[in-house]
Amino acid sequence: MKVFLSSTGRDLKLHREAACRELRGMKLEPVNMEDFHDAAIEIKDYDDRRIAECDIFVILIGQLYGTCPEGGEKSYTELEYDKAVELKKPCFLFLSHEDHPLTTIREPDAQNAKLRAFRQRAAGLIRNSFKTPEDLATHVVQAIHNWQQTPDQPSQPAAFLPFPPQPYFRSEE
Repeated sequence: MKVFLSSTGRDLKLHREAACRELRGMKLEPVNMEDFHDAAIEIKDYDDRRIAECDIFVILIGQLYGTCPEGGEKSYTELEYDKAVELKKPCFLFLSHEDHPLTTIREPDAQNAKLRAFRQRAAGLIRNSFKTPEDLATHVVQAIHNWQQTPDQPSQPAAFLPFPPQPYFRSEE
């Protein structure tokens, strides 16, 4: 089973590496930006094809918005997320704690505003939040393992179901 792992590169490199190690340990095949990008092809088009080939989409949203294609308004990471939603891929979103700095890199205010909007847009779909690479890797494998047990079930919390009626045994006395 292929797992597309999407994130920005400058702040989440160690987190992606930890998640990839754990995914391989589950006998899954992680697909991420270090594995591809041919100079002769548009990155966005290549990403779209790779997302389509994958069974699951995992996105890590950190504290950087990331690079936008030339002339584009959305980052590659947000575009990848949009493509996974469009293709109806099972999506697993993990959000870094805002109060836990991952990097000292600062993006321009316009990029920060886009990041805040993206984080807000994704807020209702978050599987879990993370602080460390190990913390993230644990959350990713737990979420996928739980999903594998019931892949046809919606990813929303289950509704309360009452216990079925208990059998009644009549005594022969």
